[in-house]
Amino acid sequence: MPRLVIDTNVFISSLLRRSYPFLVVDTIFKERKNFELCVSNELLNEYNDVFNRIKFFKYVDYEIKSKILLSDIKKFGIKYSPSVKIDTIKDEADNRLLGLFLKYAKLNI
Repeated sequence: MPRLVIDTNVFISSLLRRSYPFLVVDTIFKERKNFELCVSNELLNEYNDVFNRIKFFKYVDYEIKSKILLSDIKKFGIKYSPSVKIDTIKDEADNRLLGLFLKYAKLNI
């Protein structure tokens, strides 16, 4: 089963307009038996923080759609806990994604 780590920007883009990110996210949750969405506590916190930024609330139905999406992510995501902190990329949030990817890829970290 393919495992996925989804960047926060993909989820935000999927909430704001029907575009490729929307199609990706829609497919993940419609066909969730065919995909494993990988998350960590840190990534869930990031999703929550970004989803709740006031600047996004001006978009139609954003608040309710973001709450539903976050609920679905928590419900269907498989939690992994990276055991090593990655510090390869300048953006700390991207390091979290890389660490999660390496953990579920079972690369012994």
